[in-house]
Amino acid sequence: MPKTATTIDDAPGAQPLLGHLVPILRDPLKFLESLTVCGDLARIRLGAYSAVMACSPEATRRLLLDDRTFDKGGPVFHRLREIFGQGLATCAHSRHRRARRLVQPAFHRQQISGYADYMLREINQVANAWHHGHTIDVLVETTSIAVRSLSATIFSGTTNRLAIREVVVDFGVVVDAVYRRMLTPAPFDRIPSPGKRRYDQARVRLRGSIKRLIAEQRAAGTDTDNVLSVLLAAQCPATATGSGDAPLPDEELCDQVLTLFVGGAETSACLLACALQYLAYDPELQERVHQEARAELTSDASCLPQLVLTTRVLAETLRLSSPGWIFTRSVTEDTHLMGHFIPAGTTVLYSPYVLHRRAEAFCEPNKFDPDRWNDPELPSERGAYLPYGTGARKCIGDIFAYTENTLALATICARWQLEPVAPHPAKTAVGIALRPKELQLAVFRRASQEASGDSAASAE
Repeated sequence: MPKTATTIDDAPGAQPLLGHLVPILRDPLKFLESLTVCGDLARIRLGAYSAVMACSPEATRRLLLDDRTFDKGGPVFHRLREIFGQGLATCAHSRHRRARRLVQPAFHRQQISGYADYMLREINQVANAWHHGHTIDVLVETTSIAVRSLSATIFSGTTNRLAIREVVVDFGVVVDAVYRRMLTPAPFDRIPSPGKRRYDQARVRLRGSIKRLIAEQRAAGTDTDNVLSVLLAAQCPATATGSGDAPLPDEELCDQVLTLFVGGAETSACLLACALQYLAYDPELQERVHQEARAELTSDASCLPQLVLTTRVLAETLRLSSPGWIFTRSVTEDTHLMGHFIPAGTTVLYSPYVLHRRAEAFCEPNKFDPDRWNDPELPSERGAYLPYGTGARKCIGDIFAYTENTLALATICARWQLEPVAPHPAKTAVGIALRPKELQLAVFRRASQEASGDSAASAE
């Protein structure tokens, strides 16, 4: 009998009629961990609905490299398009190549190196506001770093601080609601509950604020080195009538800016928070990062190649606590994957959370060990390590995120000693991105900073 989607083995834990609904709702991360022992593919059932999960590195690699057949789609991207429209992360294959060419200049390495000045200014302002011996809400602080850094790099030329503050507030409402909407069946998602109304209002305001900021910078006509200026300078391909190139329309600009701002801020905030937690519960490792930061950190991006251990801490955080934990694709035409026939319309999923915990790829896969990245033979190029995806749809902001988070982690560890408040690490909260739940840490100014800390803070 030929292999088809219906002959793919069920994932562990299926129940009659309900399929995997109960274990997924009860503990989605535990369910994903059960898939690390599966072969290439596993079938997931939610009542009468079923989807195919790519569990192995090779299956995932094939899936991601054929983005025409396995297009952005499924329940995750259906909900994300409510926010991002046809932005770079959510648009269909037919739109993606053109959009990527237009956005790419804003993320060239040389351009990102220039953004580092903005990033360091905002990182310093947040870290200098902490007080010796006080307890911080870590995710609040890392969100502040991420949002301020992105605001500075995207909108640096604008003076409309009120619009930016409104963006930040509505960003929080939208991010908190979108995961719940992913789990809401279509017949119920139009019920006008208070949460639905807050979400809809915030989403509309968010787009309105972004459009105002775009219009203001376009009217000002200033040539600055922020992301928005680069996007405003981007030209559409020649029109069918041969009338020449035209600027990106505001609606498309809004989609792209929202994608960069909301997507970048949420993932960076969660990643940095998780990294700080790992260091707080490992004083020896934290001290090593501190010593590296003291020796190598400078006031610009030139220090990045020397922050080797800091980079490895972030790489290992991305392996065990990748903010992007599960994604969906929609099959656009009948195809085969790992020898199985997959009909058009099938939803296929992949999960960095699953791949990064496979024992055949990583020794002691559940152990946080940044030193594992000393080994150049780790399987990052064979699909077992995919924090930013791969292929044509690989995240365009990976170097941007690397720059921001490396500078933030080094700056914090150079100045502050982090100590746990609770005896055990915070649990992981599941949402649009994985994040530590209610994480609090005590911060103590390093001895080298005690004399200069107050003056440094006031100088910022």
